Parts: sequence; structure tokens; C-alpha cells
Amino acid sequence: MDRTIVVKGSCHEIACAVIKDGRSPAGEALNQLTQGMWEADPDAETLPDDAQISDADLFLTGLEFFANNGVPHSPSVKMNSLNYGIWEFKVRRKRFSFYETDGRGGKFDTRKITDRDQSLDPYDEYFWHVPDFQKLIRLGHCFGKDTQSTTDKDLRRCRQVRQEDLEHDRG
Repeated sequence: MDRTIVVKGSCHEIACAVIKDGRSPAGEALNQLTQGMWEADPDAETLPDDAQISDADLFLTGLEFFANNGVPHSPSVKMNSLNYGIWEFKVRRKRFSFYETDGRGGKFDTRKITDRDQSLDPYDEYFWHVPDFQKLIRLGHCFGKDTQSTTDKDLRRCRQVRQEDLEHDRG
């Protein structure tokens, strides 16, 4: 399967992961979200859900900004580290995991900046903790979050999607 590139920017190229069976979980979730039909959305009471379409637009605008600037768009499109070099973009209770790759099956374990003095922009009120990511970014597992912490099941799925995608690159 050809890899779907979501956006190419001056800082990053963001594409969808491809898993063992040839599907793209992020591509599927994004398509469903743009149609208001993403079943995993804890914010939706019924489908189709018009708010999903707005959130998809917000998410895509945020990805484009991130690809061109290296930091999230605004406080409404947030970013968080999930561990193991996997991060997430957050729009309300919707999560799209992402990670860095070299495009040949290699991964990076980039961690959140915890010391403001080491930040690229120590004066940035919202995003001083965001590191300088590699050029190639992949969107992986997408999930709705209705608990304070990401579940172990979703963390395992994030790692599994990344592993299968990296194997696809080697393949």
C-alpha cells in the first residue's frame, strides 16, 4: 500500500503509518472523522456528528502548522509525550499518536523537554517542552480518551502500530 502523506511542511512531512495488513489506522480514523462517522469518539452522542467534522478541520490545520513550524498550532491542538518515543496530538478527547522515523525502519526515542533552560524557545508559554523532532513524522494509532491517563491497551496499540509500520519501511 502506498503511504498517505497528510502534509509536507518546511519542518516536517507527516504521513500515516501502514500496518501489517496494509491498512492505515490514522488514515481510516481521519477519513471517518472528516465525515463525522468516527465511532471511537467519546465526545459524539450520535453519528454522524457535525462536531467531528469541525475537529477534523482543527486537527488538519494543526498538523499543517506543526509541519511548517515544529510546534503545535495553539492551545486547542495540544501535544503530549506518551513514552517510548511516541507522542500524541490532542483535540478535545480525540488522540492521534505519532512518532519519528528515518523512513527506512529506524525510530527515535525523542523525549519531552523537562528543563526549560534546554528548550528551543524557553519563553514560549505553551510549548517550551516540545523538542526538535526529526523530519519524518508518522501518525499511528488513533483513539478516544475518556480517562485521565492513556490506557495500557492504547499504549500497547501505539507501540504495535509503530513496530508494524517500521517493519513495512524495512520490507
